[in-house]
Amino acid sequence: MENRISVTEGAACPKEECPALGKRGGQPHNAAKRRETALGWCMALPPVVGFLAFAFIPLIISFVMSLNEFSRYSYSLEGMTFCGPQNYIAIFTDPDLWKALGITLLLCLSIPFEIFFGLLIANLLRKPFFGRRAFRVIFFLPNICSIVALAFVWTYMYSPQEYGLFNRIVSLFGAGPFGWTTDADMFLGCIIVMTVWNMMGYDALMFQAQIGNINQSLYESADLDGANCVQKFFRITVPMATPMIFYLALIGVIGAMQSYARIDAMDIDPYGMGPSDSGLTLVGYMMRAQEEPIAFGGLGISAATSFFLGIIIAVMTFVNLKVSKRWVHYND
Repeated sequence: MENRISVTEGAACPKEECPALGKRGGQPHNAAKRRETALGWCMALPPVVGFLAFAFIPLIISFVMSLNEFSRYSYSLEGMTFCGPQNYIAIFTDPDLWKALGITLLLCLSIPFEIFFGLLIANLLRKPFFGRRAFRVIFFLPNICSIVALAFVWTYMYSPQEYGLFNRIVSLFGAGPFGWTTDADMFLGCIIVMTVWNMMGYDALMFQAQIGNINQSLYESADLDGANCVQKFFRITVPMATPMIFYLALIGVIGAMQSYARIDAMDIDPYGMGPSDSGLTLVGYMMRAQEEPIAFGGLGISAATSFFLGIIIAVMTFVNLKVSKRWVHYND
């Protein structure tokens, strides 16, 4: 009975005068909470400032530029003239824009091959063996090298002359020589092959981290059931790696939609994007519009194209996020 009375009296006493908390019992908790909130804001402030300075504000300026006309070869905002939606009308009525969109989407075909070979390499490097670290470095080296330098190396291998590496290989079978980078029908395929070779090392590195988190008891149970390496790869490794597959597919789509440098470096013509513009991407179309305006100023056309590209990337990202709920399995 006395315990009940003491509990009731303690609950009824004011917070400031409660014997259990002291005269100002709530202040230490509130001070700690304020310090935690201030620390959170301090940690979040640099990326927020970076987003505002390097993304949001340039986005607003780019949108304003897309509604203005610029004189040819002009890169000054002072000489722009308001033209409303005319830049958007100009690009949407230009057949080259839709051609560039189709070519850009075709470049996304490299993503499944990048992911498959990256996952296969990571699975092969899962078990320890002599020289495993060296193989990791070798597979990852193409990703840290300059894309322009890699493009020059592949230009030699794709050389239409007889001394080109691929033409030497096919000559052993009595074929060739082929114009790998000079044939409009083969140019885009050559770019896709080079992209797969360039990116699969990065994908393999990311997959190694994901595979390392897989519960090893799953593989042990599969061994007891008599599963072979192929069955374990497709029944255990692939389903457990779907979170990383989703992430790499997402950034792969964004990277493919922004393709420009490797195509520009691979093309022999300094003013073209592949033979007969067979490698013309949306970014290439945007870069070309600065010097060869369609109907209005180049910078305005480029800004409008960049907004069109941004909307496409946003839509594709949204669709990927929605679809991922059906096939991505998180190891909870």
